[in-house]
Amino acid sequence: MIFERPDYYNQFSCIAGDCPMTCCAGWEVDVDAASRDFFLELKGPIGDEVRSVMVDSEDGGDYAVFPLTDEGNCPFLASNKLCRLYSALGEEGFCETCSEYPRYFGVTGSHQQIDLTLSCPEVVRIFFATTSPVTFVTTEDIMDGEELSADETLRLSEVYRFRDAVMEDLTNAFSGSEFFPEILLSHSKDLSTFDTATLPDLLASTEVLDERWQEVLDAIQTTGSHQKAFPVNDTDIAPFFLRLAQYFLFRYSIDIFYGSSRDDILLLILRSLTTILWIYESGWCALPSQSCRLTLDEKELSAPLSSKEEKVIRLMDATLIFSRQIEHSLENVEILKKARS
Repeated sequence: MIFERPDYYNQFSCIAGDCPMTCCAGWEVDVDAASRDFFLELKGPIGDEVRSVMVDSEDGGDYAVFPLTDEGNCPFLASNKLCRLYSALGEEGFCETCSEYPRYFGVTGSHQQIDLTLSCPEVVRIFFATTSPVTFVTTEDIMDGEELSADETLRLSEVYRFRDAVMEDLTNAFSGSEFFPEILLSHSKDLSTFDTATLPDLLASTEVLDERWQEVLDAIQTTGSHQKAFPVNDTDIAPFFLRLAQYFLFRYSIDIFYGSSRDDILLLILRSLTTILWIYESGWCALPSQSCRLTLDEKELSAPLSSKEEKVIRLMDATLIFSRQIEHSLENVEILKKARS
């Protein structure tokens, strides 16, 4: 089995109650089959409480769901932002969804892609700690993956050749002056230009996962930031957009194997970067209690932030809310991927 992960992957460690946000709000928690069976047999008051809120999946699958409370939280989120199941049961109290987040694992044949999602403030802090290009670490063990047909093996190798070629061009752009959206378009079959005209409507049509999303869309419209287009000439933030392009390329290229086109992925990357740019340019920033500013340590917070630091934090907030709104909904990802401008 071949494993691929970004260079920052091993830097992550959950900061639990110190996090400015919580991963236990806004999304229903899927309870995998093994955890569901464990909870069904769990003794004592905590077992009774779990069974009182856990419901079977609506699609008839072998998993269950913890529906959100009226406040939009997991029913086991405590006031100190910690998990009551974990407090009572330790690691056994975590279902697969909770134990893995914000990690992402995708297996195709003998390849496993391992990543971290930018919907987590601590991951965002780590990601924005450097302006260097992302590098990717490959390791291998003797485990066998799922056997693919000859046609599937060929298709998968073509996906990785495409991804690696685009990644190489993006990496080279860090030391040059090439306009990186043009780099992406140069790998397209049908896209000669990138039109943002329909993007505001696409964003407005997405399923709302973050209650602040309408506030964000209003800020984009009110300030006219949706008229902003690449290139980003500000050297304080431009390298981060290249890193973000690498992030989206690494995460979503594998979708080509499962039916998306190369142009779908390129559109998704361009639209994601443009949306983050618009949120940044709008001046929208998270509430003080939810801002990536709070991922800085006390020493950093005790001193006034420089202009560059302020800009970077604003971009971190823009990235965080984009990821929380879009990347946890397959439907939202498809909206940005499929519809043509």
